[in-house]
Amino acid sequence: MMSWMKGITFKLFVICLVFAGSTVLIISVLFYNYIKEDTIHSRVEQNRQILQKVKQYLDMYFLMIENTHYTVLSTIKLSMDNPDILQNQLDQLYLANGGNLKNIYIINEDLSIIGGNVISKAYDEPLPERQRLYEQALANPLSIKATEPYMSTYSGRTITVTRLLSYNNENAVLAFDLDLEALEDHLLRIGDYNDYKIGILHQSGVPVAQSLSLNAMTVSADGKYKLGTLDFMSIYNAGKDVFTTQINGAPATITKLLMPRQNWIVYSVLDETPLRKSLERLRAYSAGLGFVGFFLSLVTAFLVSRFIRKPVYYLKRKMREVRNGNLDIVISNHRQDEFGELADTFDDMIGRIRHLINHLNVSEQMKRDMEIQVLQSQINPHFLYNALGSISNVVALGRTGEVDRLVRSLISILEYGIADASDRVTLREELRNVKDYLYIQNIRYDQMFALEEQMDAELLDAPVLRMILQPIVENGIFHGYQGGTLEGTITVSACRDGGRMIIAVSDKGVGMEEELAGRILQRSYGAERPKRRQRIGLYNIHKRIQLYYGEDYGVEVSSKPGEGTVVRLAFPL
Repeated sequence: MMSWMKGITFKLFVICLVFAGSTVLIISVLFYNYIKEDTIHSRVEQNRQILQKVKQYLDMYFLMIENTHYTVLSTIKLSMDNPDILQNQLDQLYLANGGNLKNIYIINEDLSIIGGNVISKAYDEPLPERQRLYEQALANPLSIKATEPYMSTYSGRTITVTRLLSYNNENAVLAFDLDLEALEDHLLRIGDYNDYKIGILHQSGVPVAQSLSLNAMTVSADGKYKLGTLDFMSIYNAGKDVFTTQINGAPATITKLLMPRQNWIVYSVLDETPLRKSLERLRAYSAGLGFVGFFLSLVTAFLVSRFIRKPVYYLKRKMREVRNGNLDIVISNHRQDEFGELADTFDDMIGRIRHLINHLNVSEQMKRDMEIQVLQSQINPHFLYNALGSISNVVALGRTGEVDRLVRSLISILEYGIADASDRVTLREELRNVKDYLYIQNIRYDQMFALEEQMDAELLDAPVLRMILQPIVENGIFHGYQGGTLEGTITVSACRDGGRMIIAVSDKGVGMEEELAGRILQRSYGAERPKRRQRIGLYNIHKRIQLYYGEDYGVEVSSKPGEGTVVRLAFPL
């Protein structure tokens, strides 16, 4: 493989071309198939909806016929002994339903009739064709039954609906001849336009009514009615409701809807020729769209690979220098796009790395210096001298009974302070150290410095830094109570504040100005003081807390002259 084919530019070009070209091709194919399927589905659904409306109309049509049957039955009961009244009632019912029925009549056992129109009255003598109507009613004595379409002597092409009844102590049949021409005029005309036709088919395969052209339906040599290449019996008995066929050489779709009560199906025939022509145009349009899309994909892939190559190679060179250890690298950037943002982010990241490295070095050095200072302060010879002096004062005053406890407190403070300054201790241990320290100071100054604790018991086991309270208490005695010339109380309290623990050390000493309290936590404060007594200053405590827990924690000092000083320390819980 050639070297240029291994580069990112060529690979990106191929990926973009394949992706964009495939996308356009897939979209074109999906677009064509979606439009095709959606169009066919819409037409079929439209057929079903129209056929459903036709079915609803026919159901109402037969419901009207059933209601008319019941009306005749009621009339017969009232006029059973008077044929003239019955004839008059049949005439009135015929006139009222003349738009849907060709005749209303009663068939007697001898096949004579009592008719409801002029023609039936002229042919009221017995006729053999009425035999099958009479037998149909006898076979279904409790229901209304419709015949298949046939040619009646006095009603023409019709369907007869029959119902068995009892008249003059004999079995008789009530018969209605349907007006199929009126049915076609009022119902099937809705489909008699352009490529859409509607028909009604009986289960025997004989058409009931249809709006099809005369040349659309044929009769085979064996007497079967056919629609295109399909015969009606096959259409009626098939399990599916959508068919395709050829009618006069043109493609057509047949959709059917079953009417089980009448043993009919309502069907529609849709000429697919206009649809096929539309789909051919759509296919050509989709092919053209795919070709144009592929050409645009080719151009786009070339431009994208060319646009990306330069900034990527530039960033690659800079990153290689950083990998070699050059953290002073800076990407000169004049772009306003994502590559420009990437370059700015890279510069910012390198700058942060440099800053973090420098800050880490400074922090580690500061941490070591503070720990050394803590250790030095913990074994401060001056403190040891004062403690021994306190012991000497006790002996001189003859209070030898207190020497043992004084020495134990001194040993406890020394052991507590000599331990690793970076170790965490509980608030309970830190308070115990403060109590030992106050005991020694009370002996030394011959004063009473009481320790008052205000905190929840559960906070006594919270972790704090070692030797964090004793220096603050020492400052309270030395500054607040003026080096032991005043007596007073040291109060240590602890409380929750969200996810933090706030420890407050307060005294009721002389206090200080607000401006001075604000400068105590500055590094320069106390730099001019003589170094003969190196105590652990509040600044160092503040920085130790921030080094361990972050910038959100530390020390806060508040004081007022004559009211005392409060030092608050914030730790995470």
